[in-house]
Amino acid sequence: MYHPLLYIHSYFRWGILMLLVYLVFQAFQLQKKPQPQMQQFGKGLTWYVILLDIQALIGFLMYLFFSPAVNHALQNFGDAMRHTDLRFWAVEHPILMVIILILGHIAKIKFKRSSSPENSLKGIGILLGISLVILLLVIPWPFSWVSRPFFRF
Repeated sequence: MYHPLLYIHSYFRWGILMLLVYLVFQAFQLQKKPQPQMQQFGKGLTWYVILLDIQALIGFLMYLFFSPAVNHALQNFGDAMRHTDLRFWAVEHPILMVIILILGHIAKIKFKRSSSPENSLKGIGILLGISLVILLLVIPWPFSWVSRPFFRF
């Protein structure tokens, strides 16, 4: 069960990353000419949060039940904290991803509850921009210390 979840989790990141980059740019562009594309931005934000929720569910399933690295780290947590790879998978990656999930939900709520969404676009853009920076730092890129391939085959 681990490998199918890992493949799905790995490919979902690309959809989330592309949509997030699009939304960050849109949030700052729409401040200049808001009206006609505001509904499209709201739909994109909704899809972003849906994809984040699915990604988080898959990640939590892998974390709690299937990941050999996390399982190994949780068996001897003190020793795992001394190893950067194990610490990344057991602590850093899940915590930072939960922060991204929270920021995405806050952005969606802020957009939905705003009486004039164009006034809240700057704040939403900042939230999404912070999410993008964190996401780029926490994705296990092939050139990072916890390297993983761009695409799993």
